[in-house]
Amino acid sequence: MHPFWQYYNEKSYNTLPRDFTLPSPKTLIYGAPKSGKTSLAFDFASSLNLPSKKIAYLDCQDPRVNLEEAKSELLKLFLEKKIEFLILDSYSPSFTLPNLPSIILISTLPHTLPSFSLLKMRNLSFAEYVSFDRKNSLPTTLLKNFIKDGNLPQMPFLAEFQKIKTKQENLKIALEDSFSIFCKLSSFASSKLTTNQFYSLLKKERKISKDRLYELWDRLESEGIMLSLPHIQENKPKKIYFYDFSLPKALSPQSTILQMLENMFVLELLIFLEKNDDTLCYDDQNFFITQKHGVFFFAPFAHQEFISQKIKKSPYPQVRIITLEKDWEMDGVFDFLELSLGEIE
Repeated sequence: MHPFWQYYNEKSYNTLPRDFTLPSPKTLIYGAPKSGKTSLAFDFASSLNLPSKKIAYLDCQDPRVNLEEAKSELLKLFLEKKIEFLILDSYSPSFTLPNLPSIILISTLPHTLPSFSLLKMRNLSFAEYVSFDRKNSLPTTLLKNFIKDGNLPQMPFLAEFQKIKTKQENLKIALEDSFSIFCKLSSFASSKLTTNQFYSLLKKERKISKDRLYELWDRLESEGIMLSLPHIQENKPKKIYFYDFSLPKALSPQSTILQMLENMFVLELLIFLEKNDDTLCYDDQNFFITQKHGVFFFAPFAHQEFISQKIKKSPYPQVRIITLEKDWEMDGVFDFLELSLGEIE
């Protein structure tokens, strides 16, 4: 039996469905570390009517693997028609691919390849988090757990004492000697921040070249670890958010619940807008403006009087207010569950 079948069986595990569909039989799945890229590939493999020996899996970073020998062996298996489907993890463009009809490549970066579709992976939406629940918990209970745990797909299956340590270890492995810089950056979640502003702050504490910091910043955005939300005016600073909204709690003593909640809200809003082919920006009053779905304002713990005043003073004719605690009714005010569970048009 070929060794790639052995690697596939070693890696096989129960997967839970995600809200993603592979766009084509040849797809490169990319995104932040531990966002579920490999799980999605294995979930797709399990849906195929193929014997496992016809499926080859290879992690290019597996220390047991000699890549040159692996390329030759895969070509041989392809020519002998012994494999029909390949999953290649930790892919880099230097790896020569056999001409199979179905291949899933997994990478942190969006490499562009002829005949391959791209699929960007993200962490759990709240709706996916709810679907993972096997205890029939109340939505309000699940939301409290979601806020506490964050949106990393591993979290629902870890013991409490493992969760923060796991987040730290995942990023230490992914970022290596840039990990300590990222810990500092994580304290600015949901803040207006430019690369140059962060460099000015950072150079007071340590020696670092501007080129290295700019390279790291670009990498964080390319891999989906960090996202920058533009201001409605192009010349103003962007706001930064992270793929796991709970990261500041795991990485920085300066974290606040409000910045994590805003990060959570923005991620959910972006998921909602991506499904509807819409875009997002913000303004100086922290309104979130879309092209097709109007204007949103996030007020997690605001009371009714504050929200009434915010709506009256808004420069926009209609605003949707999203809150976490709503025990009263008001036009245009929704709770987070309504947004994340698809109850807002």
